Amino acid sequence: MNKLSQIKKEISAGIKGSIGEHAVSAELRKLPRDLCYIYNNVMLETEKGSTQIDHIVVAPQGVFVLETKNYQGTIYGSEKAQKWKQYLGGKEYSFYNPLRQNYGHIKVLSNAIGIPEKLFVSVLVFPDETKLMIETNNAAAVGISGISHYIKGYLGYGLTRSQADKAREVLSTQNIISFVERREHVQRIKENIQKAEESVNQGICPQCGGKLLLRKGEYGAFYGCSNYPKCRFKKKL
Repeated sequence: MNKLSQIKKEISAGIKGSIGEHAVSAELRKLPRDLCYIYNNVMLETEKGSTQIDHIVVAPQGVFVLETKNYQGTIYGSEKAQKWKQYLGGKEYSFYNPLRQNYGHIKVLSNAIGIPEKLFVSVLVFPDETKLMIETNNAAAVGISGISHYIKGYLGYGLTRSQADKAREVLSTQNIISFVERREHVQRIKENIQKAEESVNQGICPQCGGKLLLRKGEYGAFYGCSNYPKCRFKKKL
C-alpha cells in the first residue's frame, strides 16, 4: 500500500469512527436522564500514563463501560479468548480480544472511584449490521441500536447512592479535557506501538521482554513468546 492509499484509508476510518461515536452518544441519550449519567470520550490519568474510554454510563444497576468497535462482517469470539476473528468479504482476520482492553479500563475506574470491579459492566458496541457470534458471561457485545435497551434491562448488583455520587464526582473532576494533554496521549500511544514493533523486529516480546521463538500452529507458523504460558504474545508470519 502506497503512502497516499494509507492516508485515504486512515481518513476513511477516522470518519467512520466519528460517525459511530456520534451514533452511540445519540442512542445513550434515550436513557432516563434522572437515573443515568452519561460521560463521553473520557480520559483519566493513571500510574502508567493516561487512558481513554469511549463512553461511561453511571446507572442504578452499575457503571457501564462502553468500548466502540467499527468492525463489520461476522465476529466470532469468547470472553476468555486472546484473539477474536472477523470474517469479511470472504477473508478471515484476527484481532486482540477487546474485552481485555476494556477490562483494563474497568481496573482504572475501580481504583479511581474506589468501588469493586463487580459493579462495572463491560459493553462492546459494534455497528448494527455486524453479525455478532460472541460468547460472554460477565460482559456484553451489542449493536448500536441495542445499547439503551441492554442497559435498561440489566439486572446486576446495583450501586448505592454514595457509590453513584462518588463515580459521578470522579468522572466530572478527573476527566482530562485539555487539548494539549489529549494530543500528548495520542502521541504516547503511537510511540508505544512503534516500540512494540521495534521489539518484535529484534526478536523480543513487547509484553514481557522474553525471546520470540518460531513456532507452528493450527493456522500456520508464528512467533511466540518463550515465556508461554505466562505470556501469550504471538505474531503471525
